[in-house]
Amino acid sequence: MTMLTSLLATTAGAAALSATTPTVFQPYLDAKPPVIVEELPETEANGIAIREFWFRSRTLPSSGEAYDIHCLLARPAELPRNERPAVIVCHGGGGHLDMTRASAVGWAERGY
Repeated sequence: MTMLTSLLATTAGAAALSATTPTVFQPYLDAKPPVIVEELPETEANGIAIREFWFRSRTLPSSGEAYDIHCLLARPAELPRNERPAVIVCHGGGGHLDMTRASAVGWAERGY
């Protein structure tokens, strides 16, 4: 399991959520981590390591149409990969990754 896959995998959380989630969401809560469909090489600038990737969010059962989410993982380059708190920055619907890039990098500059 890659670091990104393990970061995205929340099997216990998904199972706990599914007990209280409206049935409309049940087809998407299968307790499997999302599949990384594309990953760019890690870059580093000003002490911040940045990885961009896309994961398959869901495939609509009715049409088979797949939806992929573009993500950015920003972290302090000098810290060990598994020893830091994390902040997840999400943009609203209809937005895109570039709208939150500065915020993600800003949190990484502060050690997250």
